[in-house]
Amino acid sequence: MIITAGTTNGVAGSEVLVPIRVEQFTHIRAFQFSLHWTPAVASYRGVEQFGLPGLAPVNFGTSSTNNGTLMVAWDDPSATFQSLSNGAALFYLRLQLVGSPGTNASVYLNDSPIPVEVANEQLQLLPYALIAGTVSIDSNSPRLRIAPVGISNVILAWPTNYPGFLLQFRASSSSGTWSQASGTPVIIATEYVVTNSISGNRFYRLIK
Repeated sequence: MIITAGTTNGVAGSEVLVPIRVEQFTHIRAFQFSLHWTPAVASYRGVEQFGLPGLAPVNFGTSSTNNGTLMVAWDDPSATFQSLSNGAALFYLRLQLVGSPGTNASVYLNDSPIPVEVANEQLQLLPYALIAGTVSIDSNSPRLRIAPVGISNVILAWPTNYPGFLLQFRASSSSGTWSQASGTPVIIATEYVVTNSISGNRFYRLIK
């Protein structure tokens, strides 16, 4: 079985989800492992979106999460086995990015403090591979997407993993005072979206 920690990014202060995915998860009765990250870069906020019967918060040891360690142990509640498709998520780890912009940290699995074990339906231990991921704190502002709507309106949008940004505009690209754009951002799918009416030139920016 292969267990992979995902890679993700966001701005400082935001929360991100790190998927823990598997391959070759066939006729598995039980598993356990330890999961780690750098607490100076990211802090623990929880686990969610469980992908197996019986996998729940009670299966996670959180006593060392302040030090960047989470323990996981699961046993099939039907006392038989479970199988998952390649790339399926066992669960998602929610972290808050608390480090400085431009920093990153590995999210990795190992056998400390609890050993890695994977067992099949006969409770025979199986070979495994562990693949690390990364959480990164962006050093730049989000990219602003602008699209026309009709002849007098534009949609302005940016990713929801960049909370707390204000949308501003002015009439010149090189001079003048920036003013707050009208409209309250609404979340549509994975973006904050604002609709503005326009007349003449307008130049937009995001600022925090």
